[in-house]
Amino acid sequence: MASESSILLGNLVRLESLTGDDLVRHPIWVNDLSGESSIGFDETSIRPVLEEVSVTRQLARQYAELSIALQDTESDALYSANYRDDGQLECVATWKDEKWIEPVSEVVLKAIPTVEGRIGLRFKFNPDSGRAVQSG
Repeated sequence: MASESSILLGNLVRLESLTGDDLVRHPIWVNDLSGESSIGFDETSIRPVLEEVSVTRQLARQYAELSIALQDTESDALYSANYRDDGQLECVATWKDEKWIEPVSEVVLKAIPTVEGRIGLRFKFNPDSGRAVQSG
């Protein structure tokens, strides 16, 4: 497992171009602002993490955004969410009909990457708050 300070990142991708297949291939994405001088870069430009790392609160503090892949524990539907440095998720979206949409009901999600050293960490999404908190 790579150390947090030397994580290998892939090429810039515009957030609106990210697909479910991209998220399955690379379950962690970051906006590191290092591409600010690159042509086509904007605040929605993200990079895939190309190696296995554990998502941590410290890692979340290192980037403008850190997004992770999740699966619905009931239907295996694919989700993406920003992991915050307080351990909660925000900007939760699901990949449906070839586009990202916001969920409208409560759902329990299982993280695909290791989070805080735990495999399969679960989060409960609340549509009223738009956030998900660890559920055990």
